[in-house]
Amino acid sequence: MTETDANLPSSKSPLIHYGHPESHIPGYEVSEATAPPITKRAMLVASVVSIVIALTGFWFHHYAEGAAPPRVTAPWMLPFVLLLGSIAAMPFIARHWWEHNYARVAIALGLLVAIYYAFALRQFGPDGANLGPRAIAGSLAEYISFIFLLGSLFVISGGILIRVRATATPIANTSLLFIGAIIANLFGTTGASMLLIRPFLRMNKGHIKPFHVVFFIFIVSNAGGSLTPIGDPPLFLGFLQGVPFWWVLEHCWPVWMLVNGALLALFFILDTIHSRKLRRTGPDDSSVGPAVSLWGAANLVWIAFVIGGILLHAPINHTLHNLVGIELPIRELAMALAAIASLAFTPHRVHAENHFNYAPIKDVAFLFIGIFLTMVPALNFLYHENAKPPEERRIAINTPGQFYFASGILSSVLDNAPTYLTFLQSKLGQLDPLTVERVMAIAKRPGSEVTSADLAGLSDDQQKAVHQTIEALLEYHKDRVNQGNLTEGETRVGFLVGDEHLNLNLIAISMGAVLFGAMTYIGNGPNFMVKSIADHAGAPTPSFFGYVFRYAIPFLLPLLIVVWLVFLK
Repeated sequence: MTETDANLPSSKSPLIHYGHPESHIPGYEVSEATAPPITKRAMLVASVVSIVIALTGFWFHHYAEGAAPPRVTAPWMLPFVLLLGSIAAMPFIARHWWEHNYARVAIALGLLVAIYYAFALRQFGPDGANLGPRAIAGSLAEYISFIFLLGSLFVISGGILIRVRATATPIANTSLLFIGAIIANLFGTTGASMLLIRPFLRMNKGHIKPFHVVFFIFIVSNAGGSLTPIGDPPLFLGFLQGVPFWWVLEHCWPVWMLVNGALLALFFILDTIHSRKLRRTGPDDSSVGPAVSLWGAANLVWIAFVIGGILLHAPINHTLHNLVGIELPIRELAMALAAIASLAFTPHRVHAENHFNYAPIKDVAFLFIGIFLTMVPALNFLYHENAKPPEERRIAINTPGQFYFASGILSSVLDNAPTYLTFLQSKLGQLDPLTVERVMAIAKRPGSEVTSADLAGLSDDQQKAVHQTIEALLEYHKDRVNQGNLTEGETRVGFLVGDEHLNLNLIAISMGAVLFGAMTYIGNGPNFMVKSIADHAGAPTPSFFGYVFRYAIPFLLPLLIVVWLVFLK
């Protein structure tokens, strides 16, 4: 037995490795595409920059909090249209130029809108503050949180190497996608996508087709994460607004089962047809050991650290505020710490085998700063349109189906997180003010019992709404209600979860934002990252229009219409 053979993992090797025992084997060539190991100086610089950006984003958030969206004219939506058009068309018109200048285009269009809002738009709120700068600050705060989340999960998952020593049969491929649909609810669609896309590409190396990447985006990067607030950014925003954590699982699991089951079945059929046209080979002979093994498993701790930062952000800040009167960007600081620690402690051999580099997250960061800034006028226009009385709206959105398709269509071209929040706030704004006032008064009393005085002057429908909402608030937020700590937003959400018809509207907004996010590469953050990783790995991927017209419209859209017919019509 040679020295190399002795160092290779045997069939009795463990399934999970915290580091990389093979990192000492001589002669391993690291690809030029792999990022070099992080130095101590780089770690220090990254730490300082991350803290400054996180604190800046936190200040932006508080500066923009509570500000009404300003009114803008329709022409200011043109930069957003130009950016989307460039993303879709420029790879066909001038691919080489676009690859070298896409960042300049995105930033220039974003700055155009930002400068107008900051210096030219003069609209003032009740407190006398100019609404334009606050609107841009709010969008930048959301972008910073967005890129911290995607960036940290991208870096950490890049330090996890999953080896699948199995023939890439339709059953094996479908099983991997099914696992991705499940873990997307635990690690988020971004974490699951970054964790599984590389082993999926390696397993199908030599015979991968565009539909492999597309269905990975459909399932793992979008539809799979529709069961928990951790799964997809729109659902997390809903959780922050007061939607109960387990509400999504309780009410959306039938949609999850239908969509993911149908997509997995379609993928299995396509992969079976494809497999009959070629000769599948088994795993590489030099690749011995368990059928599935995971290297760099210590990074799972850092993923848990990120999730902990997300869930504990509000409770920790509540404690800090009570103790010392300050708040901190706990969520973003936890993400930055986890990412830097992952880079510091992950063996370089793991990054080398993953061909890990920063190109995919760089692509997303530049494009989405342009998207987040240029979409502000579009979201402002939509907000004010929905705030009008029903008879004055040019676009009437009232039924579950209308909310489903409206939030879905916009989530296809806007980032689905702010789109979800816009429609949720629109629905909450349509609630009867008198009934909301009565419920808030009841919820602040110990016991929250409904008395005859609470119902005085209310119609039968209003009285029913009061009872249903209080019951829902006690079911999901009993401790908060008894302590009198419910916010107005949480109380308003109680109307949606307590009424059967309004509950359908919340399901429609949630599923529209999550599922339609898969209709284009820019509908959800992980979509473009998966495409970028696949492109850098040499896997064939469809163009923007090819993705939409060859795959999303023929395969995904009919399924989304079925969801409307079965659950929301």
